[in-house]
Amino acid sequence: MRKAPAPGWAGAFKDALDLEEKTRHAARKALAAELKADPDLPYAAVAAHDSVPWTEETLRGIGREYGVPPRQSNKAKPKD
Repeated sequence: MRKAPAPGWAGAFKDALDLEEKTRHAARKALAAELKADPDLPYAAVAAHDSVPWTEETLRGIGREYGVPPRQSNKAKPKD
């Protein structure tokens, strides 16, 4: 249930900030889920995507925050 907006412009601004914070956390959580789902997906590839607003280092921080397993950088995949 959505709460009633606070009165005046200051209240509207606070409501907008609250919504931005919720949206940002949801985006970070969704990105962490993607990284968990594909352990071979490198942070650099995600950071290079046009729609991702974060740097590679920020993505590593998000990964640590949400328990994403570390990536194996520069390691050749074993062949079956």
